[in-house]
Amino acid sequence: MLVIGLNNKKLSYLEFVKPLEEQIQNFQNSKVLTLNYKVFIYLKEETKIRLLKKFDILILSGTALKDFFYLYFIKEFLFLKNLRIKTFGICAGAQILALINGIKLLKLKRKMIGQYYIKNKKRFFLTSFLFLINGKRAYSFKVGNFKGVSYHPEVYKELIEELKF
Repeated sequence: MLVIGLNNKKLSYLEFVKPLEEQIQNFQNSKVLTLNYKVFIYLKEETKIRLLKKFDILILSGTALKDFFYLYFIKEFLFLKNLRIKTFGICAGAQILALINGIKLLKLKRKMIGQYYIKNKKRFFLTSFLFLINGKRAYSFKVGNFKGVSYHPEVYKELIEELKF
């Protein structure tokens, strides 16, 4: 499993990437799941296709609400469409996956911050975008080997559950 932090600010790593790392480590320690994983910050290290091919799961993290730096690098992620790696995007990561798959983003008039119930399940949102699929608002999507969610499953320790697609 490879986790790519999309954060432009150092503090964002602690908020958006570190919880992912901790959940993966907890599953490894409990022997529920054995994963080889690596974490790196996309904007500070070079991502190579040959590196990605060593992993069976790729996670693109979320970022702070005002950090849209990743949007300047959408073209850098187009190569993911040619790989057969299960790729999970959280918030900003999902926006990247949506855009490279032709899914439109719907900018919200009011940001979604905090806890919301979606289909009777508690979700934590920190977003100003949702997805527009077939003319309808969507909180998540699945296209081929890509899954994206606009909420943060790491808040409620549901990362591993979300990876089952």
